[in-house]
Amino acid sequence: MPFLLLGFSPDRAISSSSLSNEFMKVQLAKLKADQEKSGKKAEHKENFKKVAALWKTA
Repeated sequence: MPFLLLGFSPDRAISSSSLSNEFMKVQLAKLKADQEKSGKKAEHKENFKKVAALWKTA
């Protein structure tokens, strides 16, 4: 149940847009942190494309 992983209550109705927004927010932050650790410049536009592709397969 993905909503439990994102911290949502199972009693609350969840729209797919809120799930995708939460997924994007979390994954973009992770990707940015990983890039900063490795010394790469975090390009938001490119990162957004990568995370959007991950959402398609999630």
